[in-house]
Amino acid sequence: MAAAHYLWFSSRRSRPRQSRSMSESENATVSIGEGVNIRLASLLAVPGNIELHGEIEGDVKCGAIRIGPSGKINGSLSADHVEVEGRVASQVSTGSLILRQGSQAAGNIEYETVTIEAGAHIDAQLTKFKTNRPALDETPEKDTTDVASS
Repeated sequence: MAAAHYLWFSSRRSRPRQSRSMSESENATVSIGEGVNIRLASLLAVPGNIELHGEIEGDVKCGAIRIGPSGKINGSLSADHVEVEGRVASQVSTGSLILRQGSQAAGNIEYETVTIEAGAHIDAQLTKFKTNRPALDETPEKDTTDVASS
């Protein structure tokens, strides 16, 4: 069994923040490799994309996230685009959701569009936004469907 690696994040900064242009930050991709386990003390906000092959426990907000086959996330997730091959067990709010074959989804999932491939495992309440996805401080209009499959 491979040794687990842990990263701890908190809201405190130990070094000065480097400035980047907004377009550079929005196009950046953060990669979290297999075997890396992250436990968050506060929100992880990434203006760009996340490629997840390790594990995250905590709340994440990003432009887009791809959860690879070995990737897992537990916590709230807000992203414009979410693609899952691994596992997601959380509160998810997204514009576009893709659940790939072999993926596992549990919790409450709010979306604008969804694609579910054959072989995806779902034990979640799926809620489609009736209008565009709201800002985080707004309450959305929803249609609710409970889904459980194996």
